[in-house]
Amino acid sequence: MGKLDDLLLEIISDILSRLLAESVLECKLVSKSWKDLVSHRSFSQLHLNRLNIDDSGKLGFIFTTNTMHYTMYDEISGTCIRTARDNFRTPAIISGYYAVAFCNGLVCFDAAYGDDWKYFQPSFILNPITREYVMLPRIEIKVQVMCGFGCIPSTNVYKVIRMYELADKHVQVEVYTFGSGNGWRDVGQIDYPFGRNRLPGVFVDGAVYWFLPGQSSIAAFNLADERFSQVPSPPFLFYYYSLHLGVLGDFLCATYPIYGLSSCSFDVWVLKKNNENHGMSWIKQFNLVGYEPFTFTKSGGVICCGAGEVDTDVSECGERERSGDDDMLNSA
Repeated sequence: MGKLDDLLLEIISDILSRLLAESVLECKLVSKSWKDLVSHRSFSQLHLNRLNIDDSGKLGFIFTTNTMHYTMYDEISGTCIRTARDNFRTPAIISGYYAVAFCNGLVCFDAAYGDDWKYFQPSFILNPITREYVMLPRIEIKVQVMCGFGCIPSTNVYKVIRMYELADKHVQVEVYTFGSGNGWRDVGQIDYPFGRNRLPGVFVDGAVYWFLPGQSSIAAFNLADERFSQVPSPPFLFYYYSLHLGVLGDFLCATYPIYGLSSCSFDVWVLKKNNENHGMSWIKQFNLVGYEPFTFTKSGGVICCGAGEVDTDVSECGERERSGDDDMLNSA
């Protein structure tokens, strides 16, 4: 490699960590030493930390049809920079898959095997930068599986949760810990009424959350002690099955529709710590009219969807009624 051999690996790593993900992938082709550097676990974390510090105003989307595609959107100019097809290939036994959870740059996918398109389950974790993935041991019985994915912030240990209903209506809970070599572990059974909810869990600050329509509450699974607890749902909730959980800044948020005579709006609430009693309470953040919130950006923008389109300009998403702690949106 000539003069490149004289450069310290720390300097090379620092330079490469400032590149876009697509450019990092191309760097793997330069030499074996660069490939080893980019493929190292610490580089992925460095690259992620750099992206979190330097807000470029660019948003990345992963979507799948019969292949996986990656789209980069410039929030500042309001244009799509590029859309590319990823050459990632899954094992032939997988007949279909879609992304269900994200954590620190890693993506968890549900997949169906063979002809069983009805039964999806958490199947592999992908690092989009290196295109490396880890296959998860599959469950052999035909059941509807709910999943969650996240990490313990203090130790950076990643875990996948899968849950499925047993014949006696109890829910079996199993956890896969990366690097442990133990496969799926049985962590017990719960009797939470998930009902028709099969949405993946939402990861926030060391816990994964699922909405419980049958009890109008939210189940929280602590990844550190692997215990469940319940969190009350936002107040004035009438359309239980229409509530969707997400992340706004560093907080769990809940979105649900408010139906009027001629239009529909969406309330957005965030769960924050209460300084008075050290508990948790819901704060209504704002209301959107005409468009359904799809996700939220770090800068506080709202990505909306409606009539088959996606809109990232909040001012075009209808009336935005704020209440509560507005400063959180500015710092998110």
